[in-house]
Amino acid sequence: MENLHSYSFNFPSDGHQVRNTGPQGTPAKHMVLQCVAPKGSLACSRTYFFGTTHIPYLGNDNMQQRKTELLLLSQIYAAAVQSVLAGIKCYSNTTSAAKAKDVAEHTFQLALDSVHLPQYRTAL
Repeated sequence: MENLHSYSFNFPSDGHQVRNTGPQGTPAKHMVLQCVAPKGSLACSRTYFFGTTHIPYLGNDNMQQRKTELLLLSQIYAAAVQSVLAGIKCYSNTTSAAKAKDVAEHTFQLALDSVHLPQYRTAL
């Protein structure tokens, strides 16, 4: 906990908050947050989406395929998140980038297998 006190946290002025950083000062639709350990090489980032910025296609053609594609995308994203978290945990315990990479890749493969997507193992 004492290490946190040595870190510097800078917050922008009120005029530069995320809420008005879109084009021409409009509300932002998303942001990317990146965290970097100041005394090591550990870093991670995450994209946050605000509100409902997605405008769905309103046609009815091939709706089942669209549902399948969205499910597939969600499953692959979940597998990626699991693998990154496993890699971060491994790195924080071992400080070995090579071992963390191996753990992340192995976790990703297992996560794909758990949702019955082994056909994507080599492509991803």
